[in-house]
Amino acid sequence: VNRSTFYSYYSDLYQLLYEMEKEVLDEMPEVVTASAQELVPVLSRFFAYLERNRRVLCVLLKNAVGDDFRKRALHTLLGGGAEVVDIGDKRQLALIVFVSGCFTLTEKWIFGEIRCTPEQLAETVAAFAVKEES
Repeated sequence: VNRSTFYSYYSDLYQLLYEMEKEVLDEMPEVVTASAQELVPVLSRFFAYLERNRRVLCVLLKNAVGDDFRKRALHTLLGGGAEVVDIGDKRQLALIVFVSGCFTLTEKWIFGEIRCTPEQLAETVAAFAVKEES
């Protein structure tokens, strides 16, 4: 892409990264909530979505300014709920811990540090979730 062409669409590289991030985050809730009856199929769809967008996610995660992308992704995955959680809300706290841990696991998978299919990752994550509930 010619430099002048790039700048006719974006004011700088950060605007391009922001647009890429927005597109990825806007699609995430649709993938997760499509039919949230059983955990493994939902997680399989989610991880398949991430696999299809692996290259974009690598760029976003490597070029994020601080933890901004990670924080926005976690906020999106947690349903955009309240910023402040009461310490007595054990279910919400457990969800935050679980989603945060899954995010780190998912980052390692996106960067190729964990080798498995989206389905295998979904089954593994779901097994952890079932243990947490019992």
